[in-house]
Amino acid sequence: MSSATTRWPDAALHGLLAKFIAGANAARAGKFGKAELAPMQDALAQYPQLFDDRDWGKPAH
Repeated sequence: MSSATTRWPDAALHGLLAKFIAGANAARAGKFGKAELAPMQDALAQYPQLFDDRDWGKPAH
């Protein structure tokens, strides 16, 4: 995996991970709903725009 559009891939990845961590924390607290799911979905949509990952979108084995 290499960075596609950013000079700072670690910072970009950390931004995406923060959305998943926030969603996981909300789920752990029993407060997970559409408002908490939306940022996670956004992070998934942003990933292929930020990173050139040739395996993105391929089925897992």
